[in-house]
Amino acid sequence: MILALTGNERLQFQTILPIQGDLKTLELVDSILSKVKINDISDIKSNEEQEFEFNDKESELIHEMIKILDSQQQLQFTSLSLIKKIIKET
Repeated sequence: MILALTGNERLQFQTILPIQGDLKTLELVDSILSKVKINDISDIKSNEEQEFEFNDKESELIHEMIKILDSQQQLQFTSLSLIKKIIKET
């Protein structure tokens, strides 16, 4: 899965990924967050998009977490733009 993301959308990954789990899951979370890491404060302020590629396992985890959070009504409005992009790529 390839996503074009703004700096703000990259920050929102922290709200949809699990903060605890088994080692395999946490390694996937670490991999995803490393890819979308903000390196400069100007990245946050810019609406310019950058492309990021996620492998199948990372993509599965991202989609699974959106489904779980949706079923629990725990999705956040601030993440709506990111969630729509992710769903569009399925």
